[in-house]
Amino acid sequence: MKWMIAAILLMALPPAAIGTDELDRLRDHYSRAGFQWVANHESADFSEYFWRHPDTACGWLMAIPDPTGSGRGYVSESQIFCSAGQKGIHRLYPTLNLEKCLYGSYYSSFDVWLSAPPAQERGWVSLATYTNVKNWQDLFGVNLDTEDGQPVLVLFHVPKFGQGRFKRLARLAFPMKQWVRIEVVVSEQGTINVFQDEKLVLQAVKDWGSAGPSICEAHWGLYAEGKTDFAHLLNDDITLRSNGHPK
Repeated sequence: MKWMIAAILLMALPPAAIGTDELDRLRDHYSRAGFQWVANHESADFSEYFWRHPDTACGWLMAIPDPTGSGRGYVSESQIFCSAGQKGIHRLYPTLNLEKCLYGSYYSSFDVWLSAPPAQERGWVSLATYTNVKNWQDLFGVNLDTEDGQPVLVLFHVPKFGQGRFKRLARLAFPMKQWVRIEVVVSEQGTINVFQDEKLVLQAVKDWGSAGPSICEAHWGLYAEGKTDFAHLLNDDITLRSNGHPK
């Protein structure tokens, strides 16, 4: 993932950036949002989603009873068990496609459990993607990288597609084989804030264009570089909430 690491630069952020002391207020605010979407996978058939990538020769996506003993009922499982080649990409995730984009701030959360080898063995892995243009033409990703030998969350495609300029506010390792709560808050001013287990770890400002921040599509699961020959990911309790207006 050298191309990602090289792209990470610290950047100044506006004073409107969200602090951890506001997280409870934000949760409460978005719990009353006009648009509410939740996937807890208890249907065991991905009916909450718009579409999902089919199984491949090197992986599968399915809803299964929680194998971690955490009492979660059914969870989404993505698993890679062979390499897709240097030029291939693993796409093992369900998608949410809104009929119309919602323009304005939004909140998303998801629980993730991951088992994967070190970055030098697996290449890049993305845990979630959020688009602000239909057909996946502009977006940002919550990805996994390695810094100082530790797996950590990073943001990519910020401020523009193909870039990775963000500010790290806390150096918190991403634990393997453990449930982790990720929360993503996009403010009206366009600032992206990422919390890991209630701690604010990342901030970035995206170039949203003249229309401002919006959400059109999203996916959560295993999206990974083709050379990755093993990864096991579980997702649960995924939410997307917005007071944005449709266009």
